[in-house]
Amino acid sequence: MPDMTLDDAKDIQNKVLDSKPGIKHYIEMIHDQVMHTHHVETIAGNYRRLDTVKSKDSKRVSRALKQSVNAIVQGSGAYCTNNALIVLVNLFRKYHLRSKVALTVHDSIVVDCAPEEIKVVTKMMHYAMEQLNIPELINIPKNDLEVPDTFSMSDTTFRFPLRGELEIGINYNDDVSLDMDELPKYKSPQAYCMYKYFKVQLDELVEFKVKTEEEVKPMYDKLESKKNKFLTE
Repeated sequence: MPDMTLDDAKDIQNKVLDSKPGIKHYIEMIHDQVMHTHHVETIAGNYRRLDTVKSKDSKRVSRALKQSVNAIVQGSGAYCTNNALIVLVNLFRKYHLRSKVALTVHDSIVVDCAPEEIKVVTKMMHYAMEQLNIPELINIPKNDLEVPDTFSMSDTTFRFPLRGELEIGINYNDDVSLDMDELPKYKSPQAYCMYKYFKVQLDELVEFKVKTEEEVKPMYDKLESKKNKFLTE
């Protein structure tokens, strides 16, 4: 939206926050805290000092306030990812898998997965991220919250619900969402990735307004006509 003004952007931001009062309250609480303490802390206890909140320059203060919330969210996310990484590596070693952890990207773990191990590796990755044994995530007071039994730890506490999202790709760049129920319908993981990635490319032509839906429709039809080449007999 190239013609959007700063006021337009601020109006959208306010509408989003007004629709999520809990998040708005949390951001305001962190801003108030950092104005007094000049630092924030992640769930791991790591500090980020933000002394620029004391500046007389309003832009520097605004930047520090934005960094305060980001530091907590991103720093805590990194802590969870690192813990999940340790769990995952230990599981791979315990069960002598061929698959290897390749790298991490922000809050993502990238695995070089052997094709025959995809099913077990995806289960391990979900477990490693969603069942983290971090005290700050498993001893949360229920208070008046209605908590599903899945996340209840006791009558008074619950586990914070974490969700891991899976993607798959032939290389480190071209990845697509992974649907484990749909994967067996394809001749191979490579065939699944190729078909899904072709579809993503067509979707992006419309999303980024390179072409209209009418212009892309013949390409969709052509892809669908060849879908059987990717599927099992």
